[in-house]
Amino acid sequence: MRPVARGVGLLLHVPALMGVASIPICLVFDEMAGARVLLITIGLSTVIAQVLYWPARRGTQVFRRHAMLIAAISWLLIACLGAVPFAIGGGIKWLDAAFESLSGFTGTGLSVLEPSTLPHYLQWWRSLSQWIGGVGVIVLLLSILPPRRGALELYYSETRDQKILPSVRATARVIWSVYCSYTLVAVGLLWLAGEPLWRALNHGMTGIATGGFTITDDSFQSASLAVKLVSLLIMTAGAISFFVHYRAIQVKPRAKALFAGAEQRLFWTVLCGGALLLTLDNHALGQSGWVDSVFQWVSAVTTTGFQSAALSNWHTGPLLMLCLVMLVGATAGSTGGGLKMLRFVLLYKSVRWSLQTFTRRPHEVLRLTFDGQALTREDAASRTRAVTTLSIAWMTVSLLAVIIMTHCVADGVPLQAVVFDVVSAQSNVGLSSGLVDTDLSASGKLLLMAVMWAGRLEIVPVLVLVALLVRGRTPSVSG
Repeated sequence: MRPVARGVGLLLHVPALMGVASIPICLVFDEMAGARVLLITIGLSTVIAQVLYWPARRGTQVFRRHAMLIAAISWLLIACLGAVPFAIGGGIKWLDAAFESLSGFTGTGLSVLEPSTLPHYLQWWRSLSQWIGGVGVIVLLLSILPPRRGALELYYSETRDQKILPSVRATARVIWSVYCSYTLVAVGLLWLAGEPLWRALNHGMTGIATGGFTITDDSFQSASLAVKLVSLLIMTAGAISFFVHYRAIQVKPRAKALFAGAEQRLFWTVLCGGALLLTLDNHALGQSGWVDSVFQWVSAVTTTGFQSAALSNWHTGPLLMLCLVMLVGATAGSTGGGLKMLRFVLLYKSVRWSLQTFTRRPHEVLRLTFDGQALTREDAASRTRAVTTLSIAWMTVSLLAVIIMTHCVADGVPLQAVVFDVVSAQSNVGLSSGLVDTDLSASGKLLLMAVMWAGRLEIVPVLVLVALLVRGRTPSVSG
């Protein structure tokens, strides 16, 4: 466990770095009590991080199983440390503080607080947690620290499976440079659209991170038309892979890169076609205008979670459409959540390959291709097996969570509301049918926290941690 302790210790420095970056907010808004709270957070995070890291600093090489455990454990501990400012500075109950922190770092956006009543430094802390969590704490440290053995395994453990440049460190730095640039553009566009600077700053950060936290109690329900239209662009940008953004910047014509590949074509088809269908459905039911229909669809597809309408008043049909697209999620390699559209493309391809195998003529050579790339039978079988296993695990967790959640809510709560909020939490979306609030039971909050955590890590690292706790040793993880 020495490599795990060393890796977790390194990552637990992130809340301390966030605290250092947040102290200027206290100085700007003259919230010196908040500065003391942040200093406590910095000290606590640094001490725990060093206690874990220093004895294991000469640990052995990090293998895939170690990276999985580092990801699973560190995300939980970072969320616990991120809850300290809420609990001490905001006087919030520890469970609610932990819920808010985990929802922030996982990029979910479900909230049990009234953000407008929080001091500025806590509003900033919520937004910063989502902004950091949008790319991931591991990718953050990989971009800062010198190259180490096991960096590639850590990169893959945080649900990233595509490198932009040959080295992991260079890839992480490119991701952060694109991310920071887009964040500045998002903040500027919201400010030009009429948002006050403080609101534009927070919503620009959480929008490009597809997180969904806002500093208003009604999310985007009272936002102007211009702000909503600008937010559509920001959410869409956050849901597109960093690899695609990098190619769009480097390759001309840039539009070609945005539509190249089966996943990108599926994304734009679902985004535009689904928005039209939802608008027509809502118009027929007379429950929402075209702007809110399009806004909610884009928010669900991109897994952002900004809300421009009270979904508790929507009929079952439109809610089911949102629920299905939240399950699918955004594109792989983006800040979005869900199962990812790439995996649904692979599921479709696997069905097609199977049918071709059964229907091909004798002596006919079967060519297996994906996005123009020829695949061997072994490679195709490996991809199919991986995506099928993850999909089954994802659906199983969702089903079990829905069953348990029905016992955590009051009698009379509609089943569609339970399913909607569970899928929203596991896909790290943040849209709510009204189920998630301060009155939700402690068991309900803990359950949603568990599925947010599992969904952000895409199940596998959590299963590795569970196997360790059950079997008492680290299981081997391949591929």
